[in-house]
Amino acid sequence: MAKLTYEKSMALAVLFTGCSLASVYLLAAPQDQGARQNDFSHVVQIKKTYVRAGDMITIDEVRGPSKERVVGNTYEVSGTYKLASREKAMLGAFVTISSQDRDIHPESSPEQKIIVTQGQGSFTLRLHIWQAGAPHVSFYPSEGGASFGGVYF
Repeated sequence: MAKLTYEKSMALAVLFTGCSLASVYLLAAPQDQGARQNDFSHVVQIKKTYVRAGDMITIDEVRGPSKERVVGNTYEVSGTYKLASREKAMLGAFVTISSQDRDIHPESSPEQKIIVTQGQGSFTLRLHIWQAGAPHVSFYPSEGGASFGGVYF
């Protein structure tokens, strides 16, 4: 059986203390980006409606990782729509930014837009806020083109 010397016991004590401190740090460290992208525990905003020419978008709730909208976080936007002005459209959540910042606008994610058909229904979209701007849910022609109505939140 090996004899525990003073040097070995000190090395074990240092190792134990280091592991303990590391585990405390990891437990207390802020959430990483992946966790913030799936944290919708706080209501950021509720009830806003757009109505025009028989079309309607109502945002029932915007949820995210904090009560304030913060660049770098992902938000879940849920609500209802009524599409009357055309047979189908894309319903998307985007952020309007200033013209000088347009060259740094990232590609959209599949979770932030859906194709809807004439009639009414509900939606849940996810929007990552890459930079400061004005977030909104809007109707777009399904074949592409400019928005034909939306609501900012």
